[in-house]
Amino acid sequence: MMRLGTFIFIALLMQAAVQRPAAPDPRTGLIVGQVVDATSGKPIAGAIVSISAPSEPPAPGQRPSPPSRVLTGSDGYFLFRDLQRGSFTITASKPGYVDGSVGRRRPRGPVQPVALREAERRTNLTLIMWKYAAISGTVTDEAGEAVVRVQVRAYRRNVVAGSRRTVTSGIALTDDRGMYRFGTLTPGDYVVAVATRSVTAPIAAVRSGMFAEVRPPGTGSAIQVGDAVYGLERGTPTPALTAEGELLVYPATYSPSGGATQATVVTLTSGEERSGVDVALHPVRAVRLSGVVSGAEGPQPGVPLELIPPDSDDVGFDLAVPSTVSDNTGAFTFAGVPSGQYTLRVSARPRTRGPDGQIAQVLWAEMPVAVGRTDIDGVTVTLQAGLRISGRFEFDGVATRPVAQRLAQIPVTVEPADGPLAMLGQTPPPSVDSNGQFTTADYPPGRYFVRIGGSPQGWMFKSAMYNGRDIADAPFDLQGANATGVVITFTDRWSGLRGVVQAGQAPATDATVLVFPVDAGMWTATGLNPRRIRQARANAAGEYNFPSLLPGDYYVVAIPEDDAADWQDPKFLEALARVATRITIDEGEKKSQDLRVREVR
Repeated sequence: MMRLGTFIFIALLMQAAVQRPAAPDPRTGLIVGQVVDATSGKPIAGAIVSISAPSEPPAPGQRPSPPSRVLTGSDGYFLFRDLQRGSFTITASKPGYVDGSVGRRRPRGPVQPVALREAERRTNLTLIMWKYAAISGTVTDEAGEAVVRVQVRAYRRNVVAGSRRTVTSGIALTDDRGMYRFGTLTPGDYVVAVATRSVTAPIAAVRSGMFAEVRPPGTGSAIQVGDAVYGLERGTPTPALTAEGELLVYPATYSPSGGATQATVVTLTSGEERSGVDVALHPVRAVRLSGVVSGAEGPQPGVPLELIPPDSDDVGFDLAVPSTVSDNTGAFTFAGVPSGQYTLRVSARPRTRGPDGQIAQVLWAEMPVAVGRTDIDGVTVTLQAGLRISGRFEFDGVATRPVAQRLAQIPVTVEPADGPLAMLGQTPPPSVDSNGQFTTADYPPGRYFVRIGGSPQGWMFKSAMYNGRDIADAPFDLQGANATGVVITFTDRWSGLRGVVQAGQAPATDATVLVFPVDAGMWTATGLNPRRIRQARANAAGEYNFPSLLPGDYYVVAIPEDDAADWQDPKFLEALARVATRITIDEGEKKSQDLRVREVR
């Protein structure tokens, strides 16, 4: 017979088991949010909202959560259920809108992952979407008549490598009324131009089919000029001949009617329709420029050449410039060149391969050319071999040095200080031996940084020293001879910066933290990936983190994410410096600096 004490003990155990809360279901997380218009704040119905797979792997025996998509209702709301813990990225798309995402406060801006604890329910997320903007106008000729089926480009203005540049964001053809329209432009700054590319090729090579890019004369897309064919890109205004047989062409023309430096900047907001952005074309007399391309082994066939106009730095990297290619005798011709100051540039990798099987050699030439009102013949372009950069890796610290196989995988990058290289195509990777000695492919002379695309595990890229300068921070001139003796150093003494951003009494969840050097000379010619000008979004707790930041003197400032679009613009950094906090980070120091959101004026 069971004793009374034993019975009471068992009863208490059973009661405790009943009262003990059940373990939370690992797949009961919930996210609810709303998609709204950036300008009106009204809900957006019919948007497709997508959620990524969770950042954390599923628990043992648990099936993973598949990526999912839902459609917003008439109230703009969406719901994702049965989620496991982890970090998620949530995006929204709909025709007529720029994609939105949680945390995105400006078009194409950075996103903010959603961190979800086990069985947590998030019910207050908002995704902002921006309506596409539009530009329209009319293209007319010198007589004021509409120009039909002419190509018009919309260039968006951005800050690249610390300087203002433009990149093509849309191409349209005028209709039978000479009208064009760009209807899917992201809000921002634009210029509009009629700028097409011409390609000149020897007529014999065109007729033989050697240059498929250029059609034979008489096809409507090419005309014969002497013994060369002047190929017209689709949508090019048709050139004409004067009574004296001189060629008239329409040069690149920016709205309203001038060169790149006279272009009118059109600033578009979300959903804005800007009409009346017209372009008036005027023909100019053009001449022929011809010569021979030679190298160490004599005339060089099949070499591409470009004529770069003087305002190319103000236009961008996809400028529609005149181009040609040398024939089997090394001869080349540019037909239809308007008067002006140009740079004749050759920079190409021949198709021959080196002993290691890589296309490593670069042949280059660059020379100024003044074009007037008469033909220029007999120009001699002498090609030179490119230059190489070589050196070694050093590891400063006690962490385990990478093995030889990993050394060979360290991506040494040679980055132009003022933007991407033209005409080079894909650059072969450097060769690295088991001792950490590296040699790059050939590059044409110019100003470059030497940087690392990804450090070995446990190591931070510290410096690339050459002639007493860190050429990872300050560009150097690659001129005359190969650059040898570059020392690339990695350290295991990581330095960084972190902190919390406050807005009033609450964490600033919509803030961006910018850090940039005190030395203003490092704000321009930064290359495409500046090491010391950085941005980071504050998370849901207002925390920001730069886990690896080089030692030095910096400004650090927190601003609303809405205002951070121009974060690499030197003029913008100059204004921020007046309200920023100045800090010094020593080698190996993990500095903490709390901030308050500052308004930019």
